[in-house]
Amino acid sequence: MQALAAVLLARGWRLTGSDVDPGAADWLAGRDVTVHAGHDARHIDARADLVMHSDAVGEDNVERRRAARLGIAQSSYPQAVAGLMAHKRGIAVAGTHGKSTTTAMIGAIMVAAGVDPTVIGGAAPLDGGPCGGRAGRGPWLVAEACEYRANFLRLRPEIAVILNIEPDHFDCYPTPRALERAFVRFMSQAGRNGTGRTVVANLDCPATRRCLAAAGCRAMTFGLAADACWRPAHVEETGGLHRFTVLQAGRKFCEIRLRVPGRHQVSNALAAVAAAQEAGIAAGAIERGLSEFAGIHRRLERVASLGGVEILDDYAHHPTEVRATLAAVRLMYPNRRVWCLFQPHQVSRTRALVDDFASSLQNADRVAVADVFAAREVAGAAPRAVAEDLAARARRLGGTVLPGHQLQTIVGDVAAAARPGDVVLTMGAGDIRKHLP
Repeated sequence: MQALAAVLLARGWRLTGSDVDPGAADWLAGRDVTVHAGHDARHIDARADLVMHSDAVGEDNVERRRAARLGIAQSSYPQAVAGLMAHKRGIAVAGTHGKSTTTAMIGAIMVAAGVDPTVIGGAAPLDGGPCGGRAGRGPWLVAEACEYRANFLRLRPEIAVILNIEPDHFDCYPTPRALERAFVRFMSQAGRNGTGRTVVANLDCPATRRCLAAAGCRAMTFGLAADACWRPAHVEETGGLHRFTVLQAGRKFCEIRLRVPGRHQVSNALAAVAAAQEAGIAAGAIERGLSEFAGIHRRLERVASLGGVEILDDYAHHPTEVRATLAAVRLMYPNRRVWCLFQPHQVSRTRALVDDFASSLQNADRVAVADVFAAREVAGAAPRAVAEDLAARARRLGGTVLPGHQLQTIVGDVAAAARPGDVVLTMGAGDIRKHLP
């Protein structure tokens, strides 16, 4: 929502807003935008032309109800992004993992190329800017395309990027087949033959392969797979950072040196390279854009070094992401004790993937599992019960797991027990970052 606000402000819109945590958008106050604390019907001005809302704000919200009574038009965030993309050449980045980073990578490449893109992403860049939004004057709009509630089907991008497909949103996709059907529809409408539209797809992901075959659309593929069009070669790693040669159909296209840690970023970068080249960006600009890309907030972000203890923060909230993040930390800090303070996100997701979560946490030396952050859910006592179950399963696999689950308490316990040379990683898509010292 902040990224969307940034784009609309730059285009001359007059905005107000409401948030349960108004401090998260302090930067808007400097742009003459009032952000109210909490939701109240009085926040809706009868003179407003439009009320935009995130998918986390349902029809029963007091502000949305007042807007309805006043006859004010309403738009969800996905509808708003689709409306903006309809007037641009669109690149939509979809997948279970890596959307924010890959969206920002493509944006950085286009900035380096002088294309001046509009970008709507989920996290602020580490090297400047208060949010993931950028209002450019060029022809391209790059945006995340989330599969939640099939929202990505609203978009009609010229280039659709599919990073990976794994079960994640169990509150709207009860089975993997239901999830894959949504991705097939997205690929089909994005890559229709004769329209000039293209799908950029990861062949290392079995579900993506299946969906691509079912969709029967025009595609450019990437990955380690031998039949992928875009592949990495001569991959080298130093301190968690990777450099590699990009091959296009077996021929050298460019050299990439990444500043963001983790082997998974090689795949994200390949996707960005393929999408950028499909958009007409030259190899030199792609190299410059990725070499200058410093990353985004809450993606293995170095927060502080306190008393010789390194503190990192990451948004991982799926077992695949937890594994990738911990693997990257091991490369960055070999032979150091790693603490992982994990705040699960959503009761439904944690219950469905509890054994995978327990396994994914084993690469940390010490683990603390906080109460589940029950976003979009009425969970009752489940956040504590599910956290206790996850902790117990992680212990049975051999992990060393702290006994408590109250977030502030375990942060204090880890702060007291960590010693110089340790690495403390906070992890989760909830509010765990706010509890860091």
